[in-house]
Amino acid sequence: MHIQRAHLRTSVPTRHLQVFRSADFCAIAGVNEGDPLTDASDLAFEDVYALAEPAAPVRLGLATDSGSGGGPFLVSRDTGAGRPGAPIFLDSLLTFMGPAGGAREALVFVEVDAAGTIAEVYLHPLAPLVRKQGYALVTIDRESARARLAETARAAFTKGTPITRARGAHCPVDELRPATMF
Repeated sequence: MHIQRAHLRTSVPTRHLQVFRSADFCAIAGVNEGDPLTDASDLAFEDVYALAEPAAPVRLGLATDSGSGGGPFLVSRDTGAGRPGAPIFLDSLLTFMGPAGGAREALVFVEVDAAGTIAEVYLHPLAPLVRKQGYALVTIDRESARARLAETARAAFTKGTPITRARGAHCPVDELRPATMF
């Protein structure tokens, strides 16, 4: 498979996520013991992963192109990780169980190079992970990852943004209070 590096326009929507590089989240027990996190095709259920002590999250910029038809994202120009313009795929939604039984979900993103081979794998935890604590892989879901990513989007308004109320009147967002009727 040959994937050509896309040209990034400045007007493409971008989303930033806090991620860990694959080398920061390695299997400490199981079939893949000693290996860093990889794409879903190489993962094994019940492998136990841990976040390394010196691991620090990095800012991954995902650029989207509304005409892409649900294809890959691109690494944005203002990213803190990855090669700007490189294709990056939302690979899977993983569920891990901690030692106390609490489930932790995480999204896996795979950046590829021009030849289509994996350049880097990123983990975006949807709940905090404790360093040096083991998490057993219990679910690998390739179908629901995009929907789960959409659920994590946060809406934010700047001061003074006008909001249309139910009766058609406009109100600045900063004047809204809890229990305000729209």
